[in-house]
Amino acid sequence: YFGLLVTVILRPAIAEPVPMHLPGAPVAGSGKSKLAEIVLGCGVLGRPLPATQIGVREEEREKRILAAMLAGDSVINLDNLREFIDSAALASLLTASEFRGRELGHSKMLVLPNDSTVVGSGNNVHATDEISRRIVPIMLQPSMESPENRQDYRHPLLRAYVESQVHRTRAALFGIVQAWRDAGRPLGARVVGSFERWSAVVGGIMNAAGYAEWATNLSA
Repeated sequence: YFGLLVTVILRPAIAEPVPMHLPGAPVAGSGKSKLAEIVLGCGVLGRPLPATQIGVREEEREKRILAAMLAGDSVINLDNLREFIDSAALASLLTASEFRGRELGHSKMLVLPNDSTVVGSGNNVHATDEISRRIVPIMLQPSMESPENRQDYRHPLLRAYVESQVHRTRAALFGIVQAWRDAGRPLGARVVGSFERWSAVVGGIMNAAGYAEWATNLSA
């Protein structure tokens, strides 16, 4: 998850496609949506991250992705994904430097630069091989059967707390990037196919910050 936060702030500098990050859990109510909407949104972007439903039909998916890109969304939040993901439009978005789609209400094809980071969430999500190799899983393991009934929250008013800490959060993220620069910008040793620049940069930053287990769960 920290790798995702770093990815978002460095996305303009990476200038190549980055994989989709997928907070997932075995049951509902585990906090997947809050990780994207509140912690990432309010804690890094400075505003709640709106959710987009990817849709059922492939034509609908392409239009929704295109609409998000036309709106200038730097992070596309695909919330409540179904149990199985199979989408050519999403696969293209995750590996292409440009995204081609049909303009809404017209036959004109648009070609847009792809500088977005995609975040998804869902319960027990699976995907085609084409999609799964483009996903970084962030697995949440609740310690109780019905996590939505939990009462012992450290920060019950999560959004208010995150918003009060936004400057510290950003400072910490930029701080680990600066520490990586001061260390000579060592590249990550774990190369991820189709995302070589991302894995070299973000992997190097994570390793320099002491997160040696970054990306070790990709095969899962």
